Formats: sequence, C-alpha cells, structure tokens
Amino acid sequence: MLNSITPIFVSYTDNFVLIPLDLFAVAIILPCSVLLLASNRFSPDTILLGALGLLLISGILTPTQALGGFASPGMATIAVLYVTVAGLRETGAIAWLGRFLLGRPTTHYEPCSYTSVIASSDYQYLH
Repeated sequence: MLNSITPIFVSYTDNFVLIPLDLFAVAIILPCSVLLLASNRFSPDTILLGALGLLLISGILTPTQALGGFASPGMATIAVLYVTVAGLRETGAIAWLGRFLLGRPTTHYEPCSYTSVIASSDYQYLH
C-alpha cells in the first residue's frame, strides 16, 4: 500500500525536495486517465472507475472519500436523467418526437432549414 510517509527524492540544484509517493501516483494516474479519455479507445465509465479503483487499492483514497461524490443530489439527478434518456432512446420515443416535430425530409437540405428555424425562434427568447 502506498502511503505519504515513503518519499521519493527529486534534485533541484543540490537541494532535495521530498515528494510523497501518493502525490506522485496521482500525478501519474490523472494524466493517464485524461489521455485515455481523449483517445476514445475505452468507454469513459471504464476509465474513470479504473482510476478510482487504482486510487482505492493503493490506499490514497478511503472508501468513504471515493464514494462520497456519488451521494451528492446533483449526481443523483444527472444519473436519473441518463437513465431517462436511455429509456427514451431505446423505446424510439426520441425518433418519433423528431419525426413529429421536423417531419420526414424530402431533400438533403430540408432538415437543416427546419433546425435553423427552430434555433432562430428559440434565440429570441434567450436575449
């Protein structure tokens, strides 16, 4: 297990600065997670849960700290929205609503004109 007592030594012009090993591990895990997210080779939930698992296994985070963010009401709201949208997408409700609001296009450029009309009508309410 990693702990903050075991330091590594970094030399800056003959001065030694102690860097805790857990800080060094986070400095490696965080950029690797960002690079993996940017590469799109794995799903974001896999990458982020893997990073969280590494931080848990190494002892940098306690289980209470690691799972504390999931107790937030904002996080629960977003999770409910994801589940709702997934259900709407799987049942075809979003496609039906799109066809109902926009109709079936007869040309390639017709959906663009519908979308621009909807966007311009919404724009007046924003300002």
